[in-house]
Amino acid sequence: MDPTTLGHTLSDGRTLGYALYGSTSPTAYSVFYFHGTPSSRLEAAILSAPAASLNIRIIGVDRPGMGLSTFQAHRKILDWPHDITELASHLNLPTFSILAYSSGSVYAFACAKMIPRARLLNVGILAGAYPIKWNTFFAFKPMQHVMTSGLSHLAGSWLNSHWGDLARSPDPEPFYAACMKEMPNRPELEQKALKGVEKIALFDPMRESFRVDGKGSGLEFKLQAADWGFQLHEIDCAGGRLKMWHGAKDVNVPMEQVNKVVGMLGGSELKVIEGEGHYGIFIHHGEEALRCLAPKLG
Repeated sequence: MDPTTLGHTLSDGRTLGYALYGSTSPTAYSVFYFHGTPSSRLEAAILSAPAASLNIRIIGVDRPGMGLSTFQAHRKILDWPHDITELASHLNLPTFSILAYSSGSVYAFACAKMIPRARLLNVGILAGAYPIKWNTFFAFKPMQHVMTSGLSHLAGSWLNSHWGDLARSPDPEPFYAACMKEMPNRPELEQKALKGVEKIALFDPMRESFRVDGKGSGLEFKLQAADWGFQLHEIDCAGGRLKMWHGAKDVNVPMEQVNKVVGMLGGSELKVIEGEGHYGIFIHHGEEALRCLAPKLG
């Protein structure tokens, strides 16, 4: 069985798609990985080698409507912790940690809020997306009006019309070519970080997110732009349970915004990396984050 195309049937009948990377040892420590948007469980692949060296098993999970996971029309952000605990129980994991990148941070915060710290030991955030203004995300500027005008349900249609047919083609090369064509629109620092790892870090995970359509990603934007159902100051971060890594030159989520968030997360730890942007944190500092999340390694 391909460890990157696994699925678990949840109690409500939905499928939750996931992939396993890193160590295959029965003694490995388990870390759930929450991807950005639009993306998928395959985003965790770039962390497989460092995870294996640290005896960590990474479980990359597709959120509803992306990759192998069933679309869930009326879901809320606070529904996600229940999905994760169901999957953790299926995998016989009494304890685990979470590592999230970019917009996956929203769901990591929800889990830290809802799952007891006796089970969810540590949470790591790489280049997190916090309560946001959509116009800071250069990749989504075409959707800015849609996201701020009450028409956020159209975001999925826009994404699918722009990327869907290319993504679902059996031949990935046209999709790769379209992604490379847009690469010059990204900040030079981000282009440099992605050089040589574009496919594993960005193109393949994004392509998989459109396996069915763009509805899952579209709903993501709607949920993240709305009330999350909890406040950041309600999260138990004491003792460094929640750690964040952020690039000082991240133009997607500027440091001004991050510093405000840190003030709400009492007991959390923030490491600012000079000279790094949004993708560089994920690509260059994932191993450091994994080392901090495993109880015997941190």
